Amino acid sequence: MNKELVELIDKCKRECLEDVNQPKEVMLQLMSIDPFSEEAQYARDAACEATHTIRKDRGNISFSVGIDYTRCTMGCKFCTFGNGTAVIPEGEEIVIPDDRIVEKVRQRLQQGCSSTVLRTTESFPHDHLVALTRRIRTEIPGKYGIVINTGELDAQMCEDLYEAGATSACHFLRLREGIDTNFDPETRLATMRAIAESKLEFITGIDPVGPEHTNEEIADLLVLTQSFKPSSICIQARCNVEGTPFENAGLISEERQMLLVAVARLTTGCHINSIGCHPHYAGTLYSGGGGYNIEWGAVPRDAEFSEDDWEGFTYEIAKKSLEDAGFWVQHATLY
Repeated sequence: MNKELVELIDKCKRECLEDVNQPKEVMLQLMSIDPFSEEAQYARDAACEATHTIRKDRGNISFSVGIDYTRCTMGCKFCTFGNGTAVIPEGEEIVIPDDRIVEKVRQRLQQGCSSTVLRTTESFPHDHLVALTRRIRTEIPGKYGIVINTGELDAQMCEDLYEAGATSACHFLRLREGIDTNFDPETRLATMRAIAESKLEFITGIDPVGPEHTNEEIADLLVLTQSFKPSSICIQARCNVEGTPFENAGLISEERQMLLVAVARLTTGCHINSIGCHPHYAGTLYSGGGGYNIEWGAVPRDAEFSEDDWEGFTYEIAKKSLEDAGFWVQHATLY
């Protein structure tokens, strides 16, 4: 193996545990490693060890509810909902009733998930989301996370959601924002700042990674996400949905995604407690990842509404995978 790379990886691991972020130049060095090489395996092993140390072997499984399977006006080229009737035919839109959401969340928390994610399209009514959050928190008393993944938020909207019982919110500046999406990047950044400055924990990440995205682009975005001091960073590979402009585009390999997860872990300080990954690859649990997300309902990476757990990835499968990788699974505490 390359001695200089091994020494750099060891240094990054040591400084990660000392809560030190690495500069962009180091990120680029690590991202440039051949993902199929011995050096990449060494980086993944180092990131895995760092994650187990930081998280004390704790793994998490969250449950995401895609509330509205509807066409979105923002036209993100990679998203199911942003591509009109090309993906969601007229008259086939679905909004899951609140009663059904509450019952499904209850079932998943009782099963062992430690949090639920309420995910909506850009135009979902804020007041409805606040009311649903409050209802879940009231009707399912206990200690668990409610994560909000919705449209743009300002300071008052963050406060509304926090007071209703939300614990965190997720928002991304996507790769090539304003090119592959109709968003002004400054609008996305304003929401990220609002969440980061609120009482909600902030979750963000690198999304949606395709083979066309350069190491330079990814490193720039990783540096930016670090600056918001989030509690978690997620590396999300693009899934090419039929009916979208990317339906015939390439995909990154599992090895490339595992390397990016490892780089994210090794180059961010331990105040960023968790490095997530989506879609779910077992290999990421050996590369610095520490959890899984199971999904139900409207999924932006699929043209079909998921009546069952997306792609058959169930809680039982996720739990076994985490335990096989040496994690114990943190459960919600319900009263």
